[in-house]
This record gives sequence, C-alpha cells and structure tokens, in this order.
Amino acid sequence: MGTSGGKFLEATKEHLETLAGLGLTYCQAKVYFATVQSGITNIKKISETTHIARPHIYHIINELEKLGLIEQGIEKPILIKPLPLQDAVFNLVNSKKQEIQNITQKAQEILQQFKNHEKTTIVNNYKTEFVWLSKDKPYLRKRHEEIDNAKISIDFISSWKRFPLAIYTFSENAKSALKRNVKIRVILEKPPNAHPLPNTIQELKKNPKYQLKYIHDPPLAIIAIFDRKRVILDASPSVGLAESPALWSNNPSLLAAMQYCYEVLWSTALKDP
Repeated sequence: MGTSGGKFLEATKEHLETLAGLGLTYCQAKVYFATVQSGITNIKKISETTHIARPHIYHIINELEKLGLIEQGIEKPILIKPLPLQDAVFNLVNSKKQEIQNITQKAQEILQQFKNHEKTTIVNNYKTEFVWLSKDKPYLRKRHEEIDNAKISIDFISSWKRFPLAIYTFSENAKSALKRNVKIRVILEKPPNAHPLPNTIQELKKNPKYQLKYIHDPPLAIIAIFDRKRVILDASPSVGLAESPALWSNNPSLLAAMQYCYEVLWSTALKDP
C-alpha cells in the first residue's frame, strides 16, 4: 500500500468492502489495511489511524493473527507486522474458494437426500393452485421453468413491445422444446410498419411445430398456456417483458376459459401480417 518514508495510499471503502467480501469483517479489513500502510506498527498507532478503541483493536489483532494475516511481537510495546497484501489476498481468495466448494458439496448432498422424497411429496400433495409471481426474476424464472417442463404444447399471446426481448430471453428454451416435439403456437400483435421479424423467429419457423399468427391490435391479455394444464396471465398487457407481476395457475376452470379464448383468437388470427 505504501513505501517506507513515502506517502501512504489510503484504503478506500471499496478496498475494505473487497476484503470484507473475502471473509473479513469491515473492522478487521480496516485494521489490516492500517498495518499494511504502516509496515510495522503498534496498537496505539492502529487505534489512531482507524479511530477504533484500543480494547477492540486487541481483539481484532488476535483474530487477524489466527487468520495468518499479521504477526505479533512478544516484547512491549507489542509490534504488529502484516502479511504482504498480495499474500493476504491470495490466502483469503483460496480460503473463500474452499469454503464455496465445501458448501457446494454439502448442498449437493442435501439435494440428493431429498430428491426422491420431494418428488413423492409433490405428487401426493398436488392440488389446484394460484401463485402470484412478482415481476423481474420470479416472473422470468417461472417462464423458463414452464417452457423447459412442457411436454406437449405451449400457447403464447404476446404484444410486439415485449416480443423481441422475449425471443432473446427464451429462444434457447423454445429450441429445446421443439426438439422434444413440443408444439408451439404464438399469437403476435402485427409488427408496426412491416417491421421484420428477428432472425431467431425465422429460424424457429422452419420447424413445422412452431406456428405464428398475427392480430391487428395490441392484445388485451398476455397469456402463456403450457400443456393445457398450467397458465401464466400477466397483470398488465401494455408493459414490457417481466415489467408486470403475473398469476400462475393450474386451476381447471381458469385454464378452460383461457384455452377457449386462445382458440377463438387463433382461429381468426392472420397467417400473414
């Protein structure tokens, strides 16, 4: 951080937060940087530099010593020598990697232990549900999940406003579904001013199981029906993709109504915009 007799480079908030992200507390990072700036120092100087009370400094120094980031002399006044910053960061990064590996392994063990039990529980307790999906990540996650789980059919209604982003977000899922012989039908608002379709759609349309039709006006409802068993109904049809919460349901009555509306609209929609 600095050189003997030279000007110290002040530890910024970002520096402290980086070390905190590697496993140190904010105060530990602050004290460690103070020792790096001084080279070899003592408790009094560290307290003056960090504005942390001496009793607390003693405690933090002991913690840093256990982590191998500093060394303490045995003579008084006790002198504190820091591990070089490069070595300290290297050790902290490796420690964090090992921690993540251990957590990942334990997580895999939990998943394996509960895998069969979870499947049985879901089947036995399966019932009609209504689930409110928040916008952004919960919405997108559920869409990805439903497309990936579809076995027979997917029926979409989309506005032009959200269509390009939807294609970008879900195109790989759609391609995988088509490879599973899932039939995909899309009712799309007519592109403004003969706007060309994305290249991805041109590619998808080569598959006979992907069908696209058009309506003149923006749709009054944005829906997605999966295997005629599950539906996602957006709360607001006029906003962009994932900018509105949505209702997910497997309720038979709601599905019957949604599927009927879809079939009526499909029968009157245009093959050519």
